[in-house]
Parts: sequence; structure tokens; C-alpha cells
Amino acid sequence: MSKALFAVVVVALVGLLVGPVSAVQMTVMQGTLPVIIQSAAGVLPLDQGVAVRDQVMVKTEAPANSTTVISLDGAPLLISNDPRPTLRLDTTKLAEGEHRLKVDATGLDGTKLASATDLVLNVANLPGALHAQIGATIAAPAPPFMMLYRKYIPREVVWFNGREGDLEKHGFRKSGQIYLTAVDLFRHIGGTIVWGPTQNWIELHRNDITVRIIPGSVTCVVNGTAQNLVGPCVRKANRTYVPVESLCSVLGLPSAWNDEEQRLYVTFRR
Repeated sequence: MSKALFAVVVVALVGLLVGPVSAVQMTVMQGTLPVIIQSAAGVLPLDQGVAVRDQVMVKTEAPANSTTVISLDGAPLLISNDPRPTLRLDTTKLAEGEHRLKVDATGLDGTKLASATDLVLNVANLPGALHAQIGATIAAPAPPFMMLYRKYIPREVVWFNGREGDLEKHGFRKSGQIYLTAVDLFRHIGGTIVWGPTQNWIELHRNDITVRIIPGSVTCVVNGTAQNLVGPCVRKANRTYVPVESLCSVLGLPSAWNDEEQRLYVTFRR
């Protein structure tokens, strides 16, 4: 069973114990923009995308000063300058089966800042296998505990001054870069994090260096000068993840990848 499916089952169990579940939602990363799929009728994770029915809301968190376009099957359905654009979608008016969702955020100059592409929405309003799976996932009791889920706890991928990182969220690899949350990184190397008024930008302060980052963008501002990181900062599940090696280089901290141990070593002094 996938992690996302496990999360949906847990939500269903809570609903059975404390009352009806008013909404079920999932956050999907299919690019550099997090896309939240929400529906009172339930959202079921599939190997490719999600299965949905009835009324659905598609949300995202756009970069600052951007225009967001949400398209379905190549047709733009929402164009918004809102920092949290929301598309309300009635899937009963769509054909059964797969539809392709795309989200693009562009700057004032037309530059693409972030996107989520080729996200599959599998509409399942008619009675059938997917419909039954959604209903069973939401309403049925979970299997016995020992059969439900078994999690492997890996050693952390980033080590600080020769010691394994004590991380709130596990790091991950994306396009050859190792990512950690900004909070986890700065909790180890020291410094201050300042969030913008709408969380569309974050300032990282360490010693005499100030770095402003924008989720979904490779561009950062270092002591007032714009420069690019190797990979974009990523907003995922209400956390901002940063490319560790690239950001450490900006902060003047040495880092080195050990291919044999599959670890990234960061060295620093307070």
C-alpha cells in the first residue's frame, strides 16, 4: 500500500471514530508546484495520478507576483493573480476516465516561475471498479494493524560536521540535488528564518549573509544581488525544501557528496 493511500485510510478511520469526514485532500508534486486535490467525496491515489468524483477543488500556492493558469486537457479553466488560486471543478460534467491537469505560474515579464504538468485526474462517477475503490477507501474499516503498513526508517542522507542529521522531515533527491526543509538545514547550521507576509518568499539569515528564496523558483537574492541556485526551492506539504549543496555554497559552507556511502556531508562553524 502506498503512503498516500495509507494517509487516506487513516483519515477514513478517524471519520468512523469521531464522525463523518467533511473533506479528503491530497498534495501532489508533479513538477515544481505543489497541487492540492480536495473533494468531500474523496480522493484516491493511483499509480498514475488520483481518482476523483463529484465536486473537486484544485489548489496551489503560487510564487509572489505571478499569474497562475490551471488547464485541463489543454484548455485553460482558471487564470488568477491570487497567491492561492483555487479551481472548482464539477467532474460530473466530464467524461469518465483520464484527464490531464496542468498548472503554470509565470512572472510579470512572462518568465515561467514554476509548473506542475501531466497530472492525471481519473474521473470515476459511474459505478465500477474505481468508484467502488473510492467508496471502500473512505467508508470501510481498515485491515488488521499488522497488515496495514510497515515503514522502513532509513539513515538520513545529510550529515553535519560528521554526524547524522536529526531531521523533522526526511531529505529527498530531485534532479540530482539533495533537498532538506529550510528549517531542518538552519536548525543544524544555525541562523534565522524570516517568512514573508504571505509565505511567498522566505529570508534566510546567517552571519552577514541574507538570502531571499521563492518557492518554485531557482532565483534567489543574496545580499541584494540576484543569482540562481542549481535547482528550484520546492513547497511541499506546507514545508519549503531547499537544494542543500547549492544553498550551502551561497552561504560559504563546504559540502561534499560521498557516492559510496550515499551521503552528503556539510561542514560548518557557528
